[in-house]
Amino acid sequence: LDYLITRGGGVLRLVAPVYKCATRIGTFVNAQNITIFGYGSELKSYIGTTTQGLIQFGDASVNGVGLYTASSITVNQLTILGVRFTSSDIFNGAIPGRWSDQMPISLNTAKDVLIRDCYFENWDFAAIDFGARCIDCLVDACSFYSSQVEAGHANYGVRIFCYSTYSYINADLSPTDPTTGILKAGYSLPPDTGNFGHENVSVTNCYFEYVSHGVMVSAARRGIVANNRFVNCSTRSISLTTFSQDYLCSNNTHSLDTNQQT
Repeated sequence: LDYLITRGGGVLRLVAPVYKCATRIGTFVNAQNITIFGYGSELKSYIGTTTQGLIQFGDASVNGVGLYTASSITVNQLTILGVRFTSSDIFNGAIPGRWSDQMPISLNTAKDVLIRDCYFENWDFAAIDFGARCIDCLVDACSFYSSQVEAGHANYGVRIFCYSTYSYINADLSPTDPTTGILKAGYSLPPDTGNFGHENVSVTNCYFEYVSHGVMVSAARRGIVANNRFVNCSTRSISLTTFSQDYLCSNNTHSLDTNQQT
């Protein structure tokens, strides 16, 4: 990836059936015209718990209250196709709802991103996390599966959440006081901040099973959540929360097995 970035772009084709990731693959702040082609290949994570991405793209800098401080696009035209992301670790009982691995994909300050035909199993926190402002991104025809069924646990499928922070585990990440609705100290209403949120980040034709939230949206606008199937989500299938605007949700199907999920 570093080599392709220095060349201004290119295709990284994964050829081995399984890659065992003993460490993070890395953070790539500036990346242009990159395609990761992984049909037939699997990235298996063996890493201790952390909420950074196994592959992290863009500028994820935050200030003291967890607000992203970068909004200028640093990643442009990124495509990830056909990669399987799985965990070999056991469920981490010390942190409810977590596996001892990193999030598979973390995206920040990115534009024109396509993630298609990928598979995610037993990830840590979020399978695909959109953090600092992203524009014109699509997650399409991907599958998200957790083998651990636990009400109230936190393993998001696609998390489109511009107010998150990597600094704390199990912290309240909301910009508002849940009892009053008033903004907490250090936060300001969008679009007054340069890092307002995401524009046109969409999720289509995906499958989610035994996850806490299939699609979680906060501080994002003008996106689509359509033609997805949600099975046994322990908290919500689709969650449109603080500062979510102009989202179209269409033709999604939801089912719940009450023998598994009470």
